[in-house]
Amino acid sequence: MTSGELLSAIIAELSAVGAATDLGTISEDGERVSAVLTIDDRRLCLSLEPAIAGMDERID
Repeated sequence: MTSGELLSAIIAELSAVGAATDLGTISEDGERVSAVLTIDDRRLCLSLEPAIAGMDERID
């Protein structure tokens, strides 16, 4: 599954449960994919990109 396909699946799930509204298409910049969503009347940009090799620690 590509990052774009994963982001599409996440957006579809958020939309299906009424948690988010998709404001447009997915854009790509190199290996990063992004989409703008509306959640609770706020616009948020959701971006995904491959992790750096060896990056196993959690980011809090």
